[in-house]
Amino acid sequence: MGMQRRVAIVAVALVLLGLVLGACGPRALELEPTPYRDQGGAYTVHYPRGWMYEELPGQVTFYEDEEAVRQTPPTVPVVIIASGTFVEMAPALSQEPSTGPENARDMVQAWLDLFASQEIPYDAGGIKDLTVGQEQAAYVEVAVRAFGDQTQRLVCVHLGDRGVWIAGIGESEAWSRFIPTFDAMLASMTFLEPQQ
Repeated sequence: MGMQRRVAIVAVALVLLGLVLGACGPRALELEPTPYRDQGGAYTVHYPRGWMYEELPGQVTFYEDEEAVRQTPPTVPVVIIASGTFVEMAPALSQEPSTGPENARDMVQAWLDLFASQEIPYDAGGIKDLTVGQEQAAYVEVAVRAFGDQTQRLVCVHLGDRGVWIAGIGESEAWSRFIPTFDAMLASMTFLEPQQ
């Protein structure tokens, strides 16, 4: 067998191996075809097929297993989305109502400052930029030491005088498998004009 043929066979084998290994990684769960529409009319989002959600004023929690989500901290991934004006959300972020964050990075930092003010031990990566539903956003990965092996991804979307806060939470191993689904949920989001 000639040298060129051997090189070609090895190259094809490496490509096939790469495809097989790539196929073994975590994949996004299938999302519901009809999106959830925020009760305040701020956004829509597709969530994993078969999952449930619980609405509270200004907030929704998506989860697969009702029993597991009731545990503190949750043992399986959950996604919590809150939305509102910065005046409405200021008490939750321990801020004065007149001083809302100026951008998505400031929103993330306010969240981290809240953890610190409540003396919740955590480790956070750097704040990173991304786009969600054609809007500028920022996020941070957080390991909350107080809750054992829990990882959170906090995503904030700044929409003028209001914001959307998205938190994905779960045990580290389960969370790493869920990241493609969380990213698919983010990619499915659309932001709407506030209802009057």
